[in-house]
Amino acid sequence: MNFPAYLYPDCQLFTFSGTSCEIDLAVCNSTGEILCKNGGECIEGPGVSFSCNCSPGWNGWTCEDEIDQCDSRPCKNGGVCINRQTAYSCACLFGYTGRDCDVALRLCEEHECQNHALCLIEDQTSVCYCVPDYHGKFCQYQYDECQLGI
Repeated sequence: MNFPAYLYPDCQLFTFSGTSCEIDLAVCNSTGEILCKNGGECIEGPGVSFSCNCSPGWNGWTCEDEIDQCDSRPCKNGGVCINRQTAYSCACLFGYTGRDCDVALRLCEEHECQNHALCLIEDQTSVCYCVPDYHGKFCQYQYDECQLGI
């Protein structure tokens, strides 16, 4: 049942139209203003209401608040947390590794590594990590710039 428009003179104030204010007008794209920030999607509600579906890494009524991925303090053993938009990474102190710096490196007690290489135990085997300019299983070879064409 429709009522005459003169009974509803303020339909447009409430973003409705029609002879009896029966048509709910769009809010999200009506003014060209971006209602949801940072890539959030505007979702129509009744009347002038709307909500935002925020992009990953954002929250708040209009997606205005960046989520700090480091709030939970995920980095262990003195690691420094680096906030990324949808994730985090940890810069580990020497002696630790892993996503959260929760894996202790095991240094070799005795090793065959040469030329100041770092020796670590990985899967029950010693592995040499060479300093720049050296290579080989035990870092025993030095690069020759003449042969490399440098």
